[in-house]
Amino acid sequence: MSQVQKYSFLYPRETWEEAAKTDSVFGSICHGWDKHRFETDPQSVFFSVACPPDAIAVDLGCGIGRVARWVAPRVGRYIGVDYAAAMVARARQYNASIPNATFILSDTLGILPDESADVIFSEQVFIHCTREQQLRYLGEAYDVLRPGGLLLASVPHVEHYVNGFDPVELAGLLVKYRVSTTLAGLGFVLRASKPQG
Repeated sequence: MSQVQKYSFLYPRETWEEAAKTDSVFGSICHGWDKHRFETDPQSVFFSVACPPDAIAVDLGCGIGRVARWVAPRVGRYIGVDYAAAMVARARQYNASIPNATFILSDTLGILPDESADVIFSEQVFIHCTREQQLRYLGEAYDVLRPGGLLLASVPHVEHYVNGFDPVELAGLLVKYRVSTTLAGLGFVLRASKPQG
């Protein structure tokens, strides 16, 4: 039986800083997409999330704020968090016309008050994080979510990525949450809610 090739997408922060400063940032973030596809392609489970109209939604690893253009018009407040200063600066410029969108430079969700968010989502971010970072984000998300709040995150699959989790391990990490959906494939899409009361 041949061993499955594992891939690493663990890039240093400098990679994202440089990508944000280029004209080809859209392709750098989404692997060759042009600006039109970057802005119009709804290929994400996160774009179809039914958020309450007054929800506070947090986008972990927001990049230049592509998801903000889909989510912010549907919620009360959108907060994008990213650890690359150039990405945050570009996000503020790129989304200047969205009045309820805020972009924060941080490598932690701990900057947000406990129980202050209704939804936290993270699209294709965990694939670029070490396992330690993923564990930290899962714990921080639990603290920041309000009771009944929802966590949506794409997490790499252990069979394909050096920093991935297998289903049993992932289930153990999410014992505090109520996990309603996990989709297998090259990774998992977590749909987990924080229990009420």
